[in-house]
Parts: sequence; C-alpha cells; structure tokens
Amino acid sequence: MYVLVVPCFNEERRWDGEYWRRMQTLDDVSWLIVDDGSTDSTAQLAMDTSLSSRWRVLRLASNVGKGEAVRVGLHEALSAEGVEGVGFMDGDGAFAVDDVARLCGLARDGFSGDSRWDAVWSSRVMLAGRRILRSPRRHYLGRVVATYLSVGREPLDVPGSKIRGTEYLRVARDLTVIRKLLAASPNRSRQVDGR
Repeated sequence: MYVLVVPCFNEERRWDGEYWRRMQTLDDVSWLIVDDGSTDSTAQLAMDTSLSSRWRVLRLASNVGKGEAVRVGLHEALSAEGVEGVGFMDGDGAFAVDDVARLCGLARDGFSGDSRWDAVWSSRVMLAGRRILRSPRRHYLGRVVATYLSVGREPLDVPGSKIRGTEYLRVARDLTVIRKLLAASPNRSRQVDGR
C-alpha cells in the first residue's frame, strides 16, 4: 500500500470533492489529508469526501506551514502498518487521476524492480496540455533558485515527490530533498517522460 499525503490550508473555496472522490478509486493507494490549521471548513469538507478507510484526515492544531505539514504527514504515513512507500502532492487538483496512477506505477516498479529507485518526482512545467497561471516574478525567481541548486543535474522542480525511508523526513522541503538525494547517489537518477 502507498500513502499519498496532501497538505491543505484554507482550501474551502477551491476544494473539489468530486476530484478527490475520483482519486480514491486508485488501487493500492491510501490518502492522508493534512489540514494545516485551517480557519475555514477545509477539514470538514475533506472528511465529507471520504469513500473508504483508505482516506484519512489529520488536523493540525495550528498553521505550521506546508513543509512541516508534509513532514508530519509523511511521518504519520510511515508509521502505519503495511506501507510500502509514501509520497505527497498538492491539493490544487493539478494532476489528473491517470497521471497519479502512472507515477504510483513508476514508483511501484522502481522500488521493487532491478533499478531500486530512491525517489520518483514530477514537475508540472507542461502538465497534460494545461495552462498553469503563475506570476512572472514567481516563475523566474523559482527558476533562478532551482537552477542554482541543480546546476549540472537533471531535476528542475519537484512539486510532488516520493521518498523511501525516513532519513530525509527532517528536510521535507522539495529542493533540499532532491539535492540530498542526488548528493547521496549522483549516478542513480534518470529522467522518465511522463507523457
């Protein structure tokens, strides 16, 4: 069983219950929604979306930030029995069900096959023909930071990632995780076309 952690903060206006009900149809995937101290009805909407015991909502008492919400969620997910792997994704609905199923399949094959991957991550730079609206300032600042951290390496961005083991949970910030993974095993990464 794989557990995907979804950090959420004040998502009431953007919550798409039907989208999350479709996500719950994925085989061998459990969901842990981490409500990061929302002051609106995000937690209740998430609880109302549940179709099975593979959907859980963890409410944090106060807003601790996305990185800490992800870390707490990953730690909670790894403490459950029968978990083969954990991952996280944003709660904004940017990934289609098929895309998530494909990433979970890549992770499953890579973690149990001859390759023995340490991580699977994705980028929403060109996701399924969708147009992602970002402010130019944020986009270019992000490119500068990502380029600085990954000069000479393939990964550019990691809005969703999957990590085996617990050694990286202290630093669940995306780029820091990738930098540490690459430093630990620089010759074990390869790029897979997600299309």
